[in-house]
Amino acid sequence: MEAGAFGLSTGLIYVPQVFAGFEEVLEVAKAAGDCGGLYATHLRNESERLIDAVIEAVRVGQASGLRVQISHHKVAGRRNWGLVRTALELEEYYRRLGVEVTCDVYPYTAGATGLSALFPSWTQRRGREGFLRLLQDPEARERIKADLSRPSPDWENLLYNGGFEGVVFSHSKVFPEYLGLSLAEVARRRAKDPLEVVLELVAEDFDAGVIIHSMSDDDMRYVLRHRLSMVADDGSVVRPGEGCPHPRAYGAFTRVLATYARDEGLLTLEEAVHKMTGLPAWKLGLEDRGLVRAGVKADLAVFDLWRLGSASEFGDPHHLAEGMVHVLVNGDFVVRDGRPTGEMPGEVVRRPGTWNGGCRDGL
Repeated sequence: MEAGAFGLSTGLIYVPQVFAGFEEVLEVAKAAGDCGGLYATHLRNESERLIDAVIEAVRVGQASGLRVQISHHKVAGRRNWGLVRTALELEEYYRRLGVEVTCDVYPYTAGATGLSALFPSWTQRRGREGFLRLLQDPEARERIKADLSRPSPDWENLLYNGGFEGVVFSHSKVFPEYLGLSLAEVARRRAKDPLEVVLELVAEDFDAGVIIHSMSDDDMRYVLRHRLSMVADDGSVVRPGEGCPHPRAYGAFTRVLATYARDEGLLTLEEAVHKMTGLPAWKLGLEDRGLVRAGVKADLAVFDLWRLGSASEFGDPHHLAEGMVHVLVNGDFVVRDGRPTGEMPGEVVRRPGTWNGGCRDGL
């Protein structure tokens, strides 16, 4: 924190953080809280136990003094759709109690993660090698298949949320021929039971990536237009043309501007831009970014509103957004007349030296 970090982030469905309980997370959070920081969290559960997970995140903020940011707020699994509305009502309640809690959202109904994240947390207590050894044990394999077949109060079953048709391969150096195919389609190609195929595939390529279609469009729109939300993409840096990644890596922000502001009016253009610029800058305590005014950093995007759009789609993702005319970073063009300039004027942004504490409501 003294070196300029903004705070603490967690991904509580991922190894090894999935094994960290509330008290452990809180102890680390207190160190960041002493400096006036931020707690950004991928919640411990985004399906049946979403509300419990939100309460845990807020408790970390309350007890540590950290401002809370719920990452890519959503609920997964058809049986849970609508629960995110209750979660946002709860977050509004905690704000009235003085906890600064906000969230972000990406404009898609599918997420993306590693194939290994589909498996029960108990299978990965001994790391990758221990996990792969488990897959060679017939008794363990049957237990894993049973766990994958039902929801659990102890871990978030991403495979159950999406189903075999909803889990699609996005990255693999071992079986590139499966990119863009669902687990169900791969199982049909192999003429095997889908559960057996999942175990085979993770043994063959532990690092494979998947896209999981498991969310409600109504829920996504509700979060997007909510006053507490900001726009994010939750995407990874991708090498153009490699794999079949989630289209959010190319088009999340233009999709919001073009589809949900310009075309549908879910947000005004001003609201959409604010959720991408001024609001995140406020959350981070950055007073010299996120606004267009004299004396602040000239980070600017100039776009043609009527040409603006995301050309990246599921199954055909490798297309740059359309309609971006100029992009400036710190006053220098990185895109000019629609073409990258090759300039790299970006810099590491560190937390401002002081934070005045409290719950500054910039909403």
